[in-house]
Amino acid sequence: MSANPLVSVIIPCYNAELFVGKTIESVLRQSYSPIEIIVINDGSTDGSFQVIKSYECQGVKLFDKANSGVSATRNMGLKISEGKYIHFLDSDDILSPDFIEKAIIEMENNQELDFCTFYIDQIDEEGNQLNNDSNHRGVYKEIQNEIVSFLPNVSACPSAYVYRKSSLISNDIHFDEELQSPEDRHFLLQVGRTLKGHLIPNSKLLYRVRQNSLSHSKTKALHLMQEKFYLNTIKDQLIIEEKDKVIFRKKMSRQLAVTFFRLINFRKTLFYLFHYFNLIKI
Repeated sequence: MSANPLVSVIIPCYNAELFVGKTIESVLRQSYSPIEIIVINDGSTDGSFQVIKSYECQGVKLFDKANSGVSATRNMGLKISEGKYIHFLDSDDILSPDFIEKAIIEMENNQELDFCTFYIDQIDEEGNQLNNDSNHRGVYKEIQNEIVSFLPNVSACPSAYVYRKSSLISNDIHFDEELQSPEDRHFLLQVGRTLKGHLIPNSKLLYRVRQNSLSHSKTKALHLMQEKFYLNTIKDQLIIEEKDKVIFRKKMSRQLAVTFFRLINFRKTLFYLFHYFNLIKI
């Protein structure tokens, strides 16, 4: 029997000293091997570096760099990784013990698959399970439509996906380094153009909900990042189907109108309202 293919797990870390150890341990406990664990400390100002360094003796590869954001950090991890398969794991999420094994078995048995995704349970900062919709999952079919529709039971979280590295490289799929949020949606819109996925039914990602995380903050910078996501998606011509383009423009124009109203930027509020009301006539 041939040796198992190498899987590279890429963990970008910024100020996650309370959680990154448990995340690393969930990878070390995987039923699958071999796994290359790459943890990139993205200029953390807390004790994250010391926590990560304590795992080097267990084979964890630690890279330390100045802060450049999660997108640039994931791209760096992809570039230096040596695995046939890639998993981008956030530094506060937890993998079920057979998470990697289930994905690799599926993709090794079906060479047409480019990625696998999973069902997702949410946990709080202490690791307690929150009330969950059992159908919360990643996208794997009608990918672009599900992403632009912002369906409540669908997650773009990178931790929920395992990719064939060659599929990402050959299609030049990478994280937009101008985006820190929602860079995951921009990435999946690229995935949805060409890649084929599969949903794994019997293993889960534990997604940690943190009140002070970037995705849960309401800063002006995050609001402006939503506009950058919208503009970059249009500029990059990522969306294929015309119906999906219309859905995306409607959803984002309405959201951005509300955003700029809250920011007391009435010029942009009117600009996006104008676009929204023109789009709902379609």
